[in-house]
Amino acid sequence: MAFLADLGQLASPEVEAEVLGAILTKPDKIYELSGVLRPRDFYRETHRVVYRTMLAMAEKRQPVELTSLVEELKARGELAKIGGIPFVAGLGNSAFTAAYLPQHVEKLKEYAQRRALIGIAEEVAAAAQNLGEPVDIAGIQSRVADAAMGKEQGITTMTDDLLAFSEWMFQQQEKGDQGVLSGLSTLDIMTHGWQPGDLVILAARPSMGKSALALSFALAAALTHKKHVAYFSLEMSKSQLLSRMIANISGIDSRRISHPSGLREEEHERVFQASDILSEATLYLQTDDADTPLKVYSKARQIQGRYGLDMIVIDHMHLMSGGRKGDEGNRVQEMSYISRQLKLMAMEFSVPVVALAQLSRAVESRQDKRPQLSDLRDSGSIEQDADLVLMMYREAYYNEQLKDDLVELAVKKFRNGVLGTVSLEFCKELSRFAVVPFGGRHVDEKDLPI
Repeated sequence: MAFLADLGQLASPEVEAEVLGAILTKPDKIYELSGVLRPRDFYRETHRVVYRTMLAMAEKRQPVELTSLVEELKARGELAKIGGIPFVAGLGNSAFTAAYLPQHVEKLKEYAQRRALIGIAEEVAAAAQNLGEPVDIAGIQSRVADAAMGKEQGITTMTDDLLAFSEWMFQQQEKGDQGVLSGLSTLDIMTHGWQPGDLVILAARPSMGKSALALSFALAAALTHKKHVAYFSLEMSKSQLLSRMIANISGIDSRRISHPSGLREEEHERVFQASDILSEATLYLQTDDADTPLKVYSKARQIQGRYGLDMIVIDHMHLMSGGRKGDEGNRVQEMSYISRQLKLMAMEFSVPVVALAQLSRAVESRQDKRPQLSDLRDSGSIEQDADLVLMMYREAYYNEQLKDDLVELAVKKFRNGVLGTVSLEFCKELSRFAVVPFGGRHVDEKDLPI
């Protein structure tokens, strides 16, 4: 089989120049494009250098305009290599109508993916003809998935890895060996917080309170600990999410907040006060067009570029699709792809990804309805990819006669720690959780060791 000899046929230097020119015309576009366009998506090396420099400027919050770009290229020793000021000025004259920018970006992405796939195809053909070695089918699938996600690969030496590890140890020591804290002291004692690169699965049957718990995690991170949190909800609107958050802060039933005509004057005042507090939260709600891993990746990259990013929450992964042709009708294969992409996303962004998951109906058929890892729905890959699996159980859900609504939050898998169970008190109307011992007596968090 003959492959395309000239990869330049899968490129458009004119479109590349116009995209760079559009950024120079509207510098804020770099934050939007940084989530979907990578330096390797440009075929010409000169264009890659310019775009890479633009990304570096955006990361330092420098305005990406012509004069600043020239100075930055000069400081990096790249200006003369790409053709000097005339080349950069020529890009500024290549701008086109901004309305066509999405189509141009998609064209560059398509060309880049096709070039990447040709490279993979050449390696696959060589591997298939090597009868002395087995073909690494899983590796090939991973490479193709990486190409679809725009993931760059590189090789590092042991010295590089040890330097990075030393820096990581120093950073951990500086921040007290803590990741992103959940706001629940006993859970944080067990986990030391959600760690960068970890995929955390929060699983439960419907109506157990997993969305409320995930939202409380996000609020604790964004409000108490000032972390930047991207919250993707595939089943609630922004109004519904805000109602729950304001209920959590104000102490007013979220159902009453959703129908404000019945609120008393002092309740309105509490809602306004809660809104003021919530306005300080570094929490970014995303409820539209986030139903595939690639769409979540793109929006998370935009948030990271504009504001910074410390944590991603997805509610929930079973409402996502893979976004790939060929997965239709094979939900197990599709969920395996989704869970793997969420893990890769956590590693690439170096942030924890907390993904909610549904459990199978098999739980309901057992006398003891406490969930097990085998109850994760549609794919064993979720258990395999996850670094931490939390499962919720509420006895009051099955026995309405119980006075206390206690939640058993069980750590069923922890790649880097011990297993255990945390007991929580759940106030459904306020979307609030509080730590309690197994006896059911409430204990203030200030009385717990941390």
